[in-house]
Amino acid sequence: MKSVRTQLLVGLILVLGAMSGLAGYGIFRSALEEANELFDYELRSVAIFPTAVGGRYGTSK
Repeated sequence: MKSVRTQLLVGLILVLGAMSGLAGYGIFRSALEEANELFDYELRSVAIFPTAVGGRYGTSK
């Protein structure tokens, strides 16, 4: 039979590990969403740029 101290220590380590894993996953998802928004903005600005300057692909001549 394990002592109460050992059971509490193992439980605390497991809970802290699980919470750290959940926090890491949340941070990862948040960073991934932020990166996707940034890349979407960059792609949108690259796609709009030729028409904004009236270049070869623009509508103005």
